[in-house]
Amino acid sequence: MTEILYLTGAGLSALLTALAGYLTSPHQQLLSNCWPARRLLLIAGMGLMATLFCLMQVMGKATAVFLLLTVLMLLWSTVPLLIVYLKHHRRVLHD
Repeated sequence: MTEILYLTGAGLSALLTALAGYLTSPHQQLLSNCWPARRLLLIAGMGLMATLFCLMQVMGKATAVFLLLTVLMLLWSTVPLLIVYLKHHRRVLHD
């Protein structure tokens, strides 16, 4: 039961980390105004630590780091595509 809680916490904090990292980019298309990059990087760093802590409670250190990096690459690749798709879909519905 605790493994499920740790993995859920890791997933949510990884999503927060990836989103905060995406929002630091000057080319992000989610928000119309940019937030301070220093604050977002601090949130991303804390989320990274929380994700790694949760993963290390369930699996070994090397596996946890590998899984963390793999999940972050997946999220950083899909978040911009998802945002562009949703904006396009919203524009098509309004026309």
